[in-house]
Amino acid sequence: MQRLRAVNESERTIREFQKISRYRSMDDFQVHEPNLPSCSTVTVVRALRWFQKRVPDADSAATTFHVLHRMFAEVQQSQIVNEQLRLINGISIWISTHYTHFCDLTLLRSLVPMVHCVNVSIRPC
Repeated sequence: MQRLRAVNESERTIREFQKISRYRSMDDFQVHEPNLPSCSTVTVVRALRWFQKRVPDADSAATTFHVLHRMFAEVQQSQIVNEQLRLINGISIWISTHYTHFCDLTLLRSLVPMVHCVNVSIRPC
């Protein structure tokens, strides 16, 4: 949450992230350093905001669908638990920073089959 606050995300975004990740604990086991390339949450969120300012069409429900579809595929393909957790955290951040896209029930419905492997609670606006 501190990292989302560091990039001036809204309180609603932070609440959404808390809801999505409330059942996950990152301190259950010792994690290794992430595989390279890796960047901090702050760097990733800032880069996404920079990109969205320059390419407004990229901030759409269609983009969210494709990004999440690819990230869930990466979770399933990864054999390393730490990488799976890192990807799930990325999914949680994407969903919380793009929560308005989930007002579209079509997107929400298409996401449900993808989350069967992950415990996240996503509700429409």
